[in-house]
Amino acid sequence: MDPGLLEQVRLALCKPRSHLWGMYCISLRAYGVLMKQFITKLATDEAGQDLIEYALVAALVGLGAVAAMKGLSTKVGNTFNSTGNSLTNAVA
Repeated sequence: MDPGLLEQVRLALCKPRSHLWGMYCISLRAYGVLMKQFITKLATDEAGQDLIEYALVAALVGLGAVAAMKGLSTKVGNTFNSTGNSLTNAVA
């Protein structure tokens, strides 16, 4: 492995300490373990699951309402037209 690449990785994983001299370094193995723990925890976390389910139900209700309104629009339009015609004929 290229020593320059190893130095770049070390510098990327080392964070300067503000209160002490030197660098705080984490090994690649420890970094891998931390990332594995993070990904495992992220995959098993169910904290936002209820919110997503409610959002999906709300989206389905909205989609059903839009579909129903499109089907009812002609019937409602015809009803208003016939009512308007009846009123016009009654006045004339």
